[in-house]
Amino acid sequence: MKFIDRRSWFHRLRAIGSRLSAFLVPIFRPVWVQTLVVIVIYLAFSWAGVAVGMYVAHSNLIWPANGVLLGILLFSKRERWGIYLAGTAVASAILHIYTHFPTGRSIVYAFANVAEIYPAAVLIRWGEDRRPDLSRLPVLGRFLAAIAIAPMFSAAVVKAGSYIVQYGIKYDGIRSWYFADVLGLAIMTPLVLAIRRSKLYELLRDKPAESLSIWALTAVFSILISGQSIYPITFFFFPLLLLAVFRLGLTGSAISIILLAVPADYFALQLRGAFAILNGEHFISGVLLLQIYLLTLIATVWLVGSALAENDRLRDHLADSHQRMEELAGTDALTQLANRRTFDKRISDEWNRAVREKTTLSLLMVDVDHFKAYNDRYGHLAGDELLREIAQVMTTLPHRAMDLICRYGGEEFAIILPNTDTGGAMLFAERLRYTVASMRRTDADGELRQITVSVGIASIKPRSRENFMEFQESADKALYSAKAAGRNVVRVSGPVECKVAE
Repeated sequence: MKFIDRRSWFHRLRAIGSRLSAFLVPIFRPVWVQTLVVIVIYLAFSWAGVAVGMYVAHSNLIWPANGVLLGILLFSKRERWGIYLAGTAVASAILHIYTHFPTGRSIVYAFANVAEIYPAAVLIRWGEDRRPDLSRLPVLGRFLAAIAIAPMFSAAVVKAGSYIVQYGIKYDGIRSWYFADVLGLAIMTPLVLAIRRSKLYELLRDKPAESLSIWALTAVFSILISGQSIYPITFFFFPLLLLAVFRLGLTGSAISIILLAVPADYFALQLRGAFAILNGEHFISGVLLLQIYLLTLIATVWLVGSALAENDRLRDHLADSHQRMEELAGTDALTQLANRRTFDKRISDEWNRAVREKTTLSLLMVDVDHFKAYNDRYGHLAGDELLREIAQVMTTLPHRAMDLICRYGGEEFAIILPNTDTGGAMLFAERLRYTVASMRRTDADGELRQITVSVGIASIKPRSRENFMEFQESADKALYSAKAAGRNVVRVSGPVECKVAE
């Protein structure tokens, strides 16, 4: 029976999306096209807000357009803010006039939106050159401050405009306006910022069933709970959203928030459902109550989500620090090569792998000739510099990622060459010896000096996981043989000593 990879459908869908994106990106690259798209999006959400407010309630519980526009500004370049705000303000005024609002009041509303969105964008993006990450507590703090303060400017403009264009607006109306804008910013701006294509890809690729189930459960429960007024069970919203934020992260929970808020908004403005207080003379108070309730839900989700994200970042930081400490513990401070600790672990691993795979393992022991005399004559600092130069030469030679070049101790180096026979090891060693011998350096006394190394090689195809110390001793004996032969030479250990692979 042939099984189908559960991710294959997602990869096909992603490939289609990539081709569509490649086709559309050149079309939407011009600034005027992007501005037109922003205006269309803003008008769509403005029309939705106006249309909802024209139901029985004749008021707005949530004004989503400003939240969407603020989210767009926050991930856009700053130099485009002006044209986006101007375009959407004109479009907003035209929309209100088209929906039978007086001209003066429509202009006041459009200006009020600009007076709200621009300072909010400046405050949230303070010190940020890119899209702000609301999962970071400092950014979240600025965001909460912005959505609390910026709508005050909008409400002030509306109140002042009521005197200029001579239309009455009561305190309750201003208060409802303020909270509707706060709620719109609190819901829609994080939604725009949180729904990243990469995060959605991860949710739909790695846990599609769980993601869709949680979103469907949120929508269904929101309809059932918001649409009835018999049982006081609105507290069920909290575990639903906490489930979303724990299992799906901020992106998934942002989608859950909108799925929860839309039915609640609809039933409230129809004067039906769980918030039965929304009727008659108590309507404005009921709207305020529901607005505060939704804000409490949103604040809970974002605070928990930010804490979880901060915990994830701390865990990743600790993992990176641990890995870095491991790397430092296995690195020679002078030459930045692997050290003896790394060598001991690696030679054991490579020996065992050679036994499993029945391959040949080669080891090169390299010693700097006459280093003690050089160190005594020119000092330890000059000796250290010489070791660094030789280490640099070794790392610049062509080698594979699986090869290990390390400082064995003092002026001695070791090179592990997995899956390499005697011939390959000899070729590498001769290239190293020749390259070092070609070095010419002028010492402190002005003398032009040639530096050389001696190399001992051992190669073996191990047959068991027994102690491999004799293998290292064979490479050492080959190195001593190279020293005894006059230095600046390469010697291979004899077959009796090392059981050299054929």
